[in-house]
Amino acid sequence: MCCIVADQARNITVAGVVGLGPKGGARAMSETILDRANDYLAESAERAFCAKIAVAGAIEDGIGTVKHAAKRGRLFAEEAVDHTAQTIKRNPVKAVAASLAVGLIAGTLVGWKLRRR
Repeated sequence: MCCIVADQARNITVAGVVGLGPKGGARAMSETILDRANDYLAESAERAFCAKIAVAGAIEDGIGTVKHAAKRGRLFAEEAVDHTAQTIKRNPVKAVAASLAVGLIAGTLVGWKLRRR
């Protein structure tokens, strides 16, 4: 459990009301309130510290996942380029015909889109 911050927060001293009341009743009450405030402060600090650790862990996990996905994507792209190169070497006529067809279709679509404007 996150107890480091709680110990540090409990060491915080808060100045109390001194000299009020004829028998020091205000002083005792203010010390009780200050003790409770210190306890709440310590608990809040502990929860904030634990939340910070949880968020940092989640960010590290996310960074690891993104790096892994980027590496897999790069390897997939390299394999796709290699496969394409091998296919072109095995069937150069089909590759040129397919490239020509894709170029003609793309050019026709772009020209048609530009004429409509």
